[in-house]
Amino acid sequence: MKRNHLILIIIGISLSVFSHLNSNLIFLTKLSTEAILIISNLVVIYFLLKQKKFSNSLIFWLILTYFSTFLIEAIGTNTGLIFGNYIYGDIFKLKLFETPILIGLNWIVVCLGSLAIATKLQLYLFKKPAFSIYQNTFLTLSTASIATIFDFFLEPVAIRYGYWNWQNSIIPVSNYIWWFIISGFFSLIFILLKIKINLYPALVWFLIQFSFMVVMYVFTLGF
Repeated sequence: MKRNHLILIIIGISLSVFSHLNSNLIFLTKLSTEAILIISNLVVIYFLLKQKKFSNSLIFWLILTYFSTFLIEAIGTNTGLIFGNYIYGDIFKLKLFETPILIGLNWIVVCLGSLAIATKLQLYLFKKPAFSIYQNTFLTLSTASIATIFDFFLEPVAIRYGYWNWQNSIIPVSNYIWWFIISGFFSLIFILLKIKINLYPALVWFLIQFSFMVVMYVFTLGF
């Protein structure tokens, strides 16, 4: 990872943590969270599409993943099926069927960011990455595991700051099971489409979010 990008990640994490823990800034932070997430996710997608080697398969995957995950979330929010009984907080103003329109963008970045990490693990373990059942299975399961671990740290932080709330404040096991299934499924589609693209933009933004959630998770449990 480039040094200036590492500095960017550290600055991003520091500012996010400070704004969430500072009582004088928390109102402004909650007010701007939705816009920041939408813009940041769109910037990541822009840099992915800006690459010369991107293909129509990538566009297909982005559209499929966005609308599919949004539909899954909408069904989950309105029925209590899939993840469990939960509702999104007022921090998200742009909603359709009680579901934030940015949620599909979040899923895209989480899947691609997790896949980027899994790909680096693949390179480290196998030395020579190949399109094979064994390595594709490894990539899929690794991506799903990373995404689910991310959600493990995300959930208590999201609850504390009103991003969403679970019935009786209990996070059901089904939530993590479906996070694993959904992230694994869409990463597998990405792999099978043989999309050759540098996932670095998604990796950087995902690492900022992941690191932020881990730090805030500690503060959430500690305070």
